[in-house]
Amino acid sequence: MNDPKRSRHTSSWSDEAEPEMREEPHRRRWIWVVYLVLFGASIPWYLPRGEVPRIWLGLPDWVVVSLLATVGIASFTAFVVRRYWRETADSSHGENADRGSS
Repeated sequence: MNDPKRSRHTSSWSDEAEPEMREEPHRRRWIWVVYLVLFGASIPWYLPRGEVPRIWLGLPDWVVVSLLATVGIASFTAFVVRRYWRETADSSHGENADRGSS
């Protein structure tokens, strides 16, 4: 019942959602692969030179693709932080110190 791994983890929402400890995000290779693909899509290096861009929603097609990739990066980052980020007791201590100083 008193699992030492669980007692180190202080975030109540993640304990209820998933009781076992999870790896930190930087140790998961698939996360890095997704970031590489999204960042690669956000830069229009893959378009042929000299081609006249098509207009989508009043913008050149490469701008729309870049904006969608940027939204994808932001959404994926939010997912990774929410799903895999572990908080420690020390991280909440810093927030309380900031509130007490004003």
